[in-house]
Amino acid sequence: MLATLTRPYLMDHTQAKEKSRLAPVGHMLCRVCGDKASGYHYGVFACEGCKGFFRRSVKHKIEYKPCENSQGCLIMRISRNRCQYCRLKKCIEVGMSHDAVRLGRCPKKDRPRISTRISLPQCENGLVDIEVQSRTEQMVLNIHQAFKNSRSKSRQIGYMFQSLQNLNKTYLECLPTFVCDVTTFARGIPQFRALAVEDQCALLKSGLLEGSIVQQLPDVDIIDGKIVNKKLSLCMGKDALLHQGPAGGVLAGSCDIWIKLKALNLTDVELALFFGLLIFSPDRGGILNRYAIERVENDISLALKTQTVINHDSDSSIFPKLIHLLVDLREVTTLYLEKLLDSPLENDTNQGLKGHYINNFTINT
Repeated sequence: MLATLTRPYLMDHTQAKEKSRLAPVGHMLCRVCGDKASGYHYGVFACEGCKGFFRRSVKHKIEYKPCENSQGCLIMRISRNRCQYCRLKKCIEVGMSHDAVRLGRCPKKDRPRISTRISLPQCENGLVDIEVQSRTEQMVLNIHQAFKNSRSKSRQIGYMFQSLQNLNKTYLECLPTFVCDVTTFARGIPQFRALAVEDQCALLKSGLLEGSIVQQLPDVDIIDGKIVNKKLSLCMGKDALLHQGPAGGVLAGSCDIWIKLKALNLTDVELALFFGLLIFSPDRGGILNRYAIERVENDISLALKTQTVINHDSDSSIFPKLIHLLVDLREVTTLYLEKLLDSPLENDTNQGLKGHYINNFTINT
């Protein structure tokens, strides 16, 4: 099954049939909002809109009203005018400076590599297809919001993990919470709600453990070589977990995943898109409409690659590492998912966890 992860988008997520409408060389993107960059402005690649916004803000020394959103706003082309405070903050964070050369040639050390160019969808006249670009950006905003909502609604379960004794039983009792968290995220995405109920169930059942591992990342710290998971109130050493049954195996494998993800320093939106990418996997078992899922998967993968290039100083290695982590996640969960879902719940003689929380949860949400 893992071999199927080497689908075309992992090697080149523009389908052959789409190549005719994409720019042959690709575009440099604005470091602030992700729109097509017009050049090197104030020390970074930026679009005309963000160049002008930064120039006006600095020239007139404008102090914008502080953002009411404690987590800050996601700045994209379609949302960049909604919060000027966060837009200026993003300009400064990516390195825009009035002291830098306003217009001119990019220093050799900052010149982008071919691999960091992104092919934006184009119309027949060669201009960027704004309609498609807007639809993709709205999808990113929706996925990011769904991730924040699922995090804010997640139930605290740390009190259940007091020791490694009966870890398997405790983890089983927490799985319904994980199911709820992953379902809340997925159903916050319009493209997911548009799928047939059967496909929703298939995607969520297969992506349950993978999703729960990714969703816990913001609660994870690495201290003295140990994983500290604040959500589970666990300070874990991998070796101590390996002999604790399926749950211990999942958590031990999770340690490796969390360490690798932490090393990438992902933004919230990148983590949300990565979460979305593992949910929309058309190679899952029991899928009826693989084409519909694959289309969304391709859109998310391109959006994720775009975000990693924008947010990580044109580092083209982040996206391939994330794709490899999808494979690692699949390996961990494939070993233990069925064992966990087939485990009986306390005072239950019939269905076990699978019957209670997997076959029916889509209808009940």
